[in-house]
Amino acid sequence: MKKKILYGGLCLLLSILLGGFLFYCRKEEKQQIDENKQLRLQMADNVQSVMANGESVMEDGLASDVGEQEESSVQEESTVQEESTVQASGSAEPEAVEHEITMISFRGDSFLQDDQVQEKGIGALVKKKLEDQQIDMQVRDYSMYQAGSMAQLRLAGVDETAIEGYLKRHTDNENNMELSVYETKVRAAEDMNLERDDQEAIPVICMGYYGGWYNDPEELIKQIQDILGTYAQQEKYLVAGLYPSVDVDKELYKTKMEEAWGDHYLQLDDEIDHSPSKNEGREDIAAAVFKKLQNLGYLPTGE
Repeated sequence: MKKKILYGGLCLLLSILLGGFLFYCRKEEKQQIDENKQLRLQMADNVQSVMANGESVMEDGLASDVGEQEESSVQEESTVQEESTVQASGSAEPEAVEHEITMISFRGDSFLQDDQVQEKGIGALVKKKLEDQQIDMQVRDYSMYQAGSMAQLRLAGVDETAIEGYLKRHTDNENNMELSVYETKVRAAEDMNLERDDQEAIPVICMGYYGGWYNDPEELIKQIQDILGTYAQQEKYLVAGLYPSVDVDKELYKTKMEEAWGDHYLQLDDEIDHSPSKNEGREDIAAAVFKKLQNLGYLPTGE
């Protein structure tokens, strides 16, 4: 009997212990579940926080990258523009600077003995007018006495082939003209001083009075152009015409010359009252030439 009571008590005790143990285990399990749930919630919050921060960081980084790229693009564009400007500046041709011309050169007929030209010629008279106006310009006078126009081509250094072409036309004489010696002969180079230093000067050309151009104004114009071509600049020049001593259609002569030279042309017959072979006539020519050079703006203002 006692054994049954002992066994029953022992079983009761074991049941109580087992129930307590089970209760304890259930409690621990529930606590563990609650902790795990709390942990999962915290982890979820952390993940969202991290994701939110990450997006913010990415947006900031992206904005920063875009800003840097834009700034870099602006800097590159600015650099390219600067380089382009520098290159353009470096490659552009320099602005042309107008060279001051300080010399006037006379070529053509002098109407005066060769040994008197430098003292009493038209060039010397123009030089005096320059000095009177206190204009500092040099004058060279290469004009010739009683020389045909072809001789003046040779003196200026025009190619001999051109001179031979004119001579051939004259000697062939297809127009059956009565030709003077000025049409078929040219003064020899040995009889001329071919040295010159007037290539940079303003040419003043008055030639053809004695002939040498086959009574053809078109040929005379071409010969004048040949002489102009020996100068370094051909924008500033003056062509002065005087009706030739040979028989010629004066109206046609003047018309052709005016058409060819425009404002650069001066018909001396309209300006002078005396023969060019006289001092008064050369004075008239010098005055007319000086005034025309002023009107063309070729002469600087006096001091």
